[in-house]
Amino acid sequence: MKIKPNPIEIPKEDPFKNDAINQKINVETFYKLIILTRDNLVYSIMGKWGSGKTIFLKMLSQLLLNNGYKVININAWENDFYDDPLPVLISEISENITTKKKLKEKIKNTGISLLKSSIPQFIKAITAGFIDINKPFEDLISTISGQIAKEFIDNYFKSKKSVNALKSIIYGDIALEEIKKDKNIFIIVDELDRCRPNFAIRFLELLKHIFNIKGVTFILAIDESQICESIKSVYGNKFDADGYLKRFFDVRYKLPNPDFNNFCKSLFKNIEIDDIFIDREKDPRNIYDKSLLINTIDFFSKIYKLSLRDVEQIIIRLGFIISTTTNDELIFPTVLSFYIVIRNHDYNFYKKIINNEISLELLIEYICKHLNAGELLFSSDNSIGLIFLSHITPIIDNDYKSIDSLIQKEGDGKLGHTYRKIKSDAQTYRSGRYFNNVTPYLYKKIDIIGEFDFKW
Repeated sequence: MKIKPNPIEIPKEDPFKNDAINQKINVETFYKLIILTRDNLVYSIMGKWGSGKTIFLKMLSQLLLNNGYKVININAWENDFYDDPLPVLISEISENITTKKKLKEKIKNTGISLLKSSIPQFIKAITAGFIDINKPFEDLISTISGQIAKEFIDNYFKSKKSVNALKSIIYGDIALEEIKKDKNIFIIVDELDRCRPNFAIRFLELLKHIFNIKGVTFILAIDESQICESIKSVYGNKFDADGYLKRFFDVRYKLPNPDFNNFCKSLFKNIEIDDIFIDREKDPRNIYDKSLLINTIDFFSKIYKLSLRDVEQIIIRLGFIISTTTNDELIFPTVLSFYIVIRNHDYNFYKKIINNEISLELLIEYICKHLNAGELLFSSDNSIGLIFLSHITPIIDNDYKSIDSLIQKEGDGKLGHTYRKIKSDAQTYRSGRYFNNVTPYLYKKIDIIGEFDFKW
């Protein structure tokens, strides 16, 4: 077994070959949207940290390249050791937007002029709304205090001249070539939400106010809540961070939920958990363990609204436990998966369960009310919920008092029949070879591996 998963490769000939989260239709739909317009727009791909934004961008980038578009990929986080993102943008654009040496130098020299002319203060003034660079000079002067130094005014003109020069170079000398082909240039930015607050905000300001160039489209993947926190850290907690952020994006796209089941199967193969089950499945008692593990993780991923990185952590922990368990030791797949998930997300409730302080009735109430997942738990087309309850019943509620009281309470209704089915399955589970009242060895392994935190 491997601890660190291999990076997902995006083959040039088929960008979706390794699409483990079934995002192909979403990427293709987004692609069709962004090539429809010739406008210089800024798009945001919104999703929580670990929700699959990076793989989405990589597949999109390759799809654009395969269809003849010019694409520049920028990882903002890898460059936030710079005080200012301007040299990052200038360097990436100059190196990747053209193969002509003279144009590369022209862009770099213009960028140097921007840096020398106090462009940070210039952008801040524009962004705050104090200056409109499209206004006549006389109108502009009237908005500035009489105490403003001549240096600021000089720098304003130098900045405006450099900005216009940069736009002229990119649009007139470079983008024009692509425009003749009826194709925009796409600049894709990832990991901006992981950057230092000042760097992230300055990056957005540059895109909107300096690099809004005809024929150039920006696509950024961000966790909006994280970016809003960055904005508040700079401008104060009372600042309307969400409203401010919206000003930077012309089109916002919320990343759809990934296919967790397919992701689990892919990760089992990636970190070689599949190999562990080759020997385990020689014992007929273990033949369904792998599928039950995957289906239960998928089930609780939806209940707890987990990210792909959360699921990755869970599966790595599962791999450790299974790889250190002999083939004749039972792993109780549905229960084991649940314990690992709940230990990570509600440690106090987890301790109550393993200390036999929670009945089945309280567990069901917790899932239905606290997690608001009753419909998913008892869905007629989701058998994993019933399997989980029937497997966990004899472990946490050996005398069946709770389930009997639930049957009596619900009578002949739909839930009453469901509880009778759970009790019947649980009795079979308990009376067969699968039930083992001694599971502390699993608890101990879960607690040991739960102390590890894997970050990559």
